[in-house]
Formats: sequence, C-alpha cells, structure tokens
Amino acid sequence: YVITEGSLVYDDFDVSAACAAGFQGEAEVGCCQRPGAPYHLYGCAAIPRSPCGNWTVEKVEAFLLGLQSLAEDLTRHFQLVASLSNVTALPWIPAAQRASDR
Repeated sequence: YVITEGSLVYDDFDVSAACAAGFQGEAEVGCCQRPGAPYHLYGCAAIPRSPCGNWTVEKVEAFLLGLQSLAEDLTRHFQLVASLSNVTALPWIPAAQRASDR
C-alpha cells in the first residue's frame, strides 16, 4: 500500500491509500475501532504472475519480431557463406547425401 496520513486523531481521522506497484484493486482504509488502535488497510491484491514471467501481448509481439529479424539475418549470412564456400565444388560422398536427405 501507498499510504497518506493526514491526521491520526480519532475524531479527525484522515488516511488514504492506493495499491502499490505490483498490486491491483481499490485500496481502502478502515478507521480504528477505538482511539490508539491501529487502522486497517484492505482492497489490494497481488497481480498474479504467470509461471513464464509477466508476458504481455506487446512483449510477445516484440519478441516475435526480433526472432523474425534474426531468422532473416541468419538466412542472409548462410546464403553468403554458401556462395563464398563453393560447396558444389566438393566431391560427393554418401554420408553427405544422407545428411542432406534428413
């Protein structure tokens, strides 16, 4: 809770609260039962977290865009390596054929 205490005097009680970061709901302050007793806070609950982290739609979309960009970069690099290595000039061997058939 984020608490603002204006007055703790029983007849002039003035305390407000808001939910802290990571919590949701409507914070409420319950006045004390008698002078000198503590006041009560309620109404906020922890925001549930996914076991996979706190992923939002925006974060997932950004992650996917990053993966797509990485895949495009890798494709360009592999094409460059293939063109520079002149793989077609290598002698054919059965093991290479089996590997390429997978």
